[in-house]
Amino acid sequence: MIRKIFSYLPDNSFGIYFIGSLLFFLLIATAIYVTSGELYNSLLIAGIIAGLTFVATSISEVRGRKKHRTILEGRLFTRLCAELGFQKEHLNNNQYFGLKGVYDQYFFRIYYNWNTSLPGRMFDREICMMIYIEPPTKADKSLDLEHLNSISSKYDTRDELNPNYQVFVAPSYIAINRGFTFLTSYRNIVDKLDQLIQIAIDENLQPIDESWVQRLIDEDEDRHGPLIETFYKQ
Repeated sequence: MIRKIFSYLPDNSFGIYFIGSLLFFLLIATAIYVTSGELYNSLLIAGIIAGLTFVATSISEVRGRKKHRTILEGRLFTRLCAELGFQKEHLNNNQYFGLKGVYDQYFFRIYYNWNTSLPGRMFDREICMMIYIEPPTKADKSLDLEHLNSISSKYDTRDELNPNYQVFVAPSYIAINRGFTFLTSYRNIVDKLDQLIQIAIDENLQPIDESWVQRLIDEDEDRHGPLIETFYKQ
């Protein structure tokens, strides 16, 4: 549903930022004009503010997309490939970059998301680690939403003071989004992978292979796919 809504917007982030900056310009200009009654100054000040906002967001987007790509060659992802057997993947004409692989019987995806940050850590971007699981079902084979909700509540970190990670539960995967800085270590990442495996074991969630994962994504990408727009065909 979210991607259907965004399909009516420009097909690149800069177009969206331009529209946002234009709306921001109109809002600021209107507010200044209402309070001052000076049209020229209202347009000038609003134009400067909106222009700087567009430049800043565009620079952030360029840097974020570059990091999303170059992190594959960084020390953390390189070591995950060398020591745990993960493989690099790039999709959609080199728009999405990440790792995938089986670790301790479970299929994982790992990627860097420059457009998200943890509460209270607005300048820290995130490493997302996803462990795929067989969707839990009831006796009648329907999705066991109660079980999924109980897992989500059990491992919720939102009430913790300045947590360095969050747990997200979906029908076919559990994800940990962890803050990423230059201090983030290989051990930090592996600890979270191990934590995801322990959650799956404790909650009696069974592993599934990559082909099963892909079938689920083909059926319903909003429900089963990674929460980053570059993973999907535009």
